[in-house]
Amino acid sequence: MANRAYLLAVEDKATTVSKDPEREIIAEGINEVPVFWASLFLPEDRVIDGYDKSDGGKLEVPNWCVRSELAKERLTRLEEPIAELLDEKSRGIWKQWVQHLATGKTSFIKTNAVEVWSLDPKGYDNYWSELLKLFADPSVGRLAAAAEANDMEFNKEKQAIHWKESEMIACKLAGAEHIAGVPWLQDLPPPDPPSAADLDRKRQYDAVVQQAEQLAGSELRKAKILRTAMGIGLLVVMGLIIWYFVKR
Repeated sequence: MANRAYLLAVEDKATTVSKDPEREIIAEGINEVPVFWASLFLPEDRVIDGYDKSDGGKLEVPNWCVRSELAKERLTRLEEPIAELLDEKSRGIWKQWVQHLATGKTSFIKTNAVEVWSLDPKGYDNYWSELLKLFADPSVGRLAAAAEANDMEFNKEKQAIHWKESEMIACKLAGAEHIAGVPWLQDLPPPDPPSAADLDRKRQYDAVVQQAEQLAGSELRKAKILRTAMGIGLLVVMGLIIWYFVKR
């Protein structure tokens, strides 16, 4: 089962688990924090929330929380610098992300990422750091690092994210829909042709399959030979038994 992170639009900054997910959950991340979420926050927006444990104690987990108006100001300031860095397809997702967040009317925007945090508690802050760096000082190198932190392939020669599967990349950039729809998943661009890395992986996969088939064929031949030998041996034994009784 996937571990999810949720981006919330809430009135109370102490909220962790949404009681009205259709209205309060903007988007969700699947086993990760989508890259564009970090555009809303600065390091000082890190907060510690307590989650109830099954033994009655509290689990302390870092989340991120900012006033909505401040987040909108940051997006306005970042809109063009980030758009200039992105490839055409990713730029389209970014523009829709900015426009969608601009329509929010709640007091705070906050993450609830305890499930994703639980995948790697020790590495979680460093992971967030890679995402935040992109928006603190936008550059191609930091875009590549943020993309790779979410397991996206970045073509350094083209300075572009490789759109292997359109819906998957859009979700890694801005998030998947939870209950309410999100605009960036409504009209997705087509995927890119296979990259050199894709073709190399396919060649490796085909080679493994071929070796497996050859091995299976070899084992099958051995089994046939063994069955034939056993059949001949059985005939010989039966012949000897018949000969013995005839001689008696």
